[in-house]
Parts: sequence; C-alpha cells; structure tokens
Amino acid sequence: MGLLSTLGKATIKAVKNLDKIDTVTELSNIVPDKLDQIKKMVGKGHDMVQQHRINKLNKLQDSIMDLSNQLSKLNAKQAGYEYESKVQILEEKKLTLVYAIPPQYDSMSPIGNNMFSAQLNNKWGIIDINNQIIIPFEYDFILAADYGGSDDYIFPVEKDGSWGYINMKNEIVLDFTFSDADAFQQGLASVGVNTEKSETLVYGYIDKTGEFVIPAKYDYAFPFTQNNCATVGVYDVCKEETFYGVINSSGAIVVNCRYDNIRYEPEYIVGVHIGKSSDFYDYKGIPLTLTDEMKEKEEEIKKEENMMPQAIICKRNKGVKDKIIPYFTSDRICGYFIETDSGCFCKIEPVFEEAYNVNKWGYARVKFNGLYGVINLNEQEG
Repeated sequence: MGLLSTLGKATIKAVKNLDKIDTVTELSNIVPDKLDQIKKMVGKGHDMVQQHRINKLNKLQDSIMDLSNQLSKLNAKQAGYEYESKVQILEEKKLTLVYAIPPQYDSMSPIGNNMFSAQLNNKWGIIDINNQIIIPFEYDFILAADYGGSDDYIFPVEKDGSWGYINMKNEIVLDFTFSDADAFQQGLASVGVNTEKSETLVYGYIDKTGEFVIPAKYDYAFPFTQNNCATVGVYDVCKEETFYGVINSSGAIVVNCRYDNIRYEPEYIVGVHIGKSSDFYDYKGIPLTLTDEMKEKEEEIKKEENMMPQAIICKRNKGVKDKIIPYFTSDRICGYFIETDSGCFCKIEPVFEEAYNVNKWGYARVKFNGLYGVINLNEQEG
C-alpha cells in the first residue's frame, strides 16, 4: 500500500511499508529526512521518466509538511491522540521511564517478534529487545517488514549497491544479484532488476530458490496478500502516470493496470479512480454489481481521498481504550497516556521527539535527543 495525496496530485508508491506508519511524527519525518532514501527506491532509468518521478516527490515534500501541521491540530476524537490539556498528570498513575534499549541508534524499525532493524554509524543490523546483536551492523540497508512469528526469517538486505537475502545466522540465502528487493510474502518476493530492454528497473517475483516465478516486467510490484493477489504498476510515459492492477500468484492478470490505486477488502477488490467512481471485482477478477455495502465503501474511499493520511491514523486508533497510546503536546513533544472511564492519565511524561505505538509485548520505539531506542511500558514499580 502506498500513499496517495490529492494535494497537487502527487503520488508516492515506492515507499515500502508506508501503510505501517503509526504516528503523526513518523509521517512528518518521512520528509525531508527520508526523501533521499525514497528517491533511491524509485530506481535508475531514463532521464525524462526519472526526473518526472523526482519532481513528484519534491512536490510531495511540501504537501506532507503542510499535512502534518494539519494533523497536529486534529482533536483527540478524530486522531486518537490527546493534547496536554486533556491529559491529567497524576504521580500515582505514572510509570517510571525504563529503557529496554537506550537511545543510541540513528534509525530503527520493528520487524516482528520483538526484533528491530537498526542503523548505527551508517550501517544497518538487527537487534533484539535486550539490545543483543542478531545481525551485525554491516549492511547499507535492511528492509523492515512484517515477518510475523515465523522461524523461517529471510531478510532482504542491501550491500554495495545490490540486494540479496540473509537468514537469522547472517548466512547468504540468495546472492546479491538484485537491484531492489522486498520481503517474502506467501512464498514469493518482488525484486527489481536491470534489463537490456528497459532503461528503468523492472519488477517480478521470485521464490525462495531465487528463480523467477513471475517475469520481471512491471514498474512496481507489491507483496502478495493472503488472497494470493498482488498489486502491480505500469508507468505510462505518454500520460506520465503509473496505473495499477492485480495479478495472482501464477502471474495471471486479475484486474488490468488502469487504476490510480488498489484496495483489498475481505470479499472483493476495489479499483480506485481518483475523483471518479470505483470498480469492484471478486478475487477471480469478475466485475461485481454494487451492493449497498459497496456503495458505502465507495463513499468511504472518496472521503479518504480528501483526508489522507488522516484517515489511516483515525481508522487505526478509533476505539482505542484502556491502552497506552502516544500523544503530543502543542510543542510537538511526545509522551504516553492511558484513556479510562475516569479520564486520560499520563503514563510517561512528554519528553520525546517521536513516540510510536506500543507493541503487543508492551514496548515502544522513541526518539530522544536525535537517537532511537525502545522503552518498556509494562506495569512496574517505582
């Protein structure tokens, strides 16, 4: 899933796992700090095509910064975040600030099972919640993805400008022969390669032996879903736009590449035309007659076009109760509070530049004095 911004019709599709953004501050800090990384992900290729994509990213920089300012003004019911005026600070309700991992890393991302990819001295490695090194800090980049609880971890990593795959023992599973790589989902991973026929990266899907199951012929290729479908994109040079469709795990076309975005629902696929009516398909690609539920979904999508990315944040935090969640003050300093029937109470006073959602084990990433660490938000004495 990518981010569609109706501001200036700018679009980012190449940011991996953008749908996993879990705080306002994470969104606002994508730009400008991550802009160079995003541009790198776009790929190398024809000057005209490449410059067009870079221009879109530059336009999106201003849009996201403006949007993050709007987000900071949303009230608590809309976004699930509270301002300091709504949070009561009572000593008996507070937790002692305890770091599971002290702030020492330049960047961090969760990768499941209480592990994190982290950057230190411009190199990436993997650590656990005890700050023990699992994968040494020797890579240019390690892709953060939801690897679930699988024991069969295979990480896409970049080294010396090429991508390959390693396991938990830091052994090379697939050699560094790719120009871009994504995580394995449903047994397949999208990878980007350079070919003689194309001046830009083209994407296809490999299995865990490294063999192409679906040929590299797309400008974008996203991970497979549980329904064994994946979104792919084709760039139209004449229209200077990318259009998206859906394929299945055999490579057969389910939905043709003619949409601005693709949405997956439990019972159907939605092909989204920005500013126009959406089309609905079953998972075999058969067009569906709109039901009342689909009409409601279409109206919801239209509203989200005008609210992105607020809609993502609102949807994620709606109904959160009796859970510790982040909030930020009017000075954009972050802390944590708990909402109960008797009110909102501060658990950790706002001292952080960034504060991320608490995972199921009770830990959360934070940024303090420019460095990332992990705090323990489990009940404790003191």
